[in-house]
Amino acid sequence: MAAVTAVPARLERFYVPDSPTQQLAARLRAIGSTAYLVGGSVRDALLDRDIVDIDIATDARPDAVEAVVRPWADAVWLIGQRFGTVGCEKDGERFEITTFRADVYRAESRKPEVTFSDDITADLSRAISR
Repeated sequence: MAAVTAVPARLERFYVPDSPTQQLAARLRAIGSTAYLVGGSVRDALLDRDIVDIDIATDARPDAVEAVVRPWADAVWLIGQRFGTVGCEKDGERFEITTFRADVYRAESRKPEVTFSDDITADLSRAISR
């Protein structure tokens, strides 16, 4: 992975060494997984809005994410775990960590079945194709 050389000022806090975001990314890398800063947290930073929670996308499955964050985080919640999201808080930063997903459409239904994916491209294409 290429090193980040220029970070917009509004996103700098996520790249500070030993920040909760970097700690979490390191913990996910330690189990062989990837971590991407995504979603509303990026949008809000770019629009100079308050960031309520930090959205992380990963190829780690929810049970692996829970195992990574439980000994590290100050609080963990599993309300969205069935859909791939584990929430946690560390040092006042709230995270929503979601496993990459892919939609599978069945002939008998217009509603997709969400399955987990190992590919961020498949996950990102879900938002584009809707």
